[in-house]
Amino acid sequence: MSTLSFKQFIAEGGLSRAVRNSMQRNTAQLTANRGNVSSAENKAKNRELGKRVRSLGYGYKKVEGKYAEKDEKTGETKTVREPSIVVNAPKKKFRTFKKQMKRLGKEYNQDSIITKKGKKDAILNPTARRAGTKGMRLGQVKPNRPNPYGETKVKNKSYSYGN
Repeated sequence: MSTLSFKQFIAEGGLSRAVRNSMQRNTAQLTANRGNVSSAENKAKNRELGKRVRSLGYGYKKVEGKYAEKDEKTGETKTVREPSIVVNAPKKKFRTFKKQMKRLGKEYNQDSIITKKGKKDAILNPTARRAGTKGMRLGQVKPNRPNPYGETKVKNKSYSYGN
């Protein structure tokens, strides 16, 4: 058994752990935020989403997501930063996990969610008609590599998906 220094222990909760989980485990990224809703309402909905995820038996980590969101009124696409969560799931139940996460994305009026099965590529799954009907393969996790279409920030470091 190896021991970790205090700095290593603290870092374990950050980017390195999120990247390692994304490379090896079933994960999903989602949020309850919407650009056309007040900050207080978004905060309450995200808190509720976290409780729903826990009630399904999954753990999660709070992160900040960056995503291109289409405005429903004007049709313009703009990049938004929003509090999100990364959910970790058991290896054997990916199909059920993916269905549950997509259902939550739809329930919280999201365009899409990201799911990743173990060591396979991440998939951007549409959860609303406005985002299309077919998932898009994003690739493997890339730490410290910005992506114009979206990235995830853990504390002050980020990762994205790509080939």
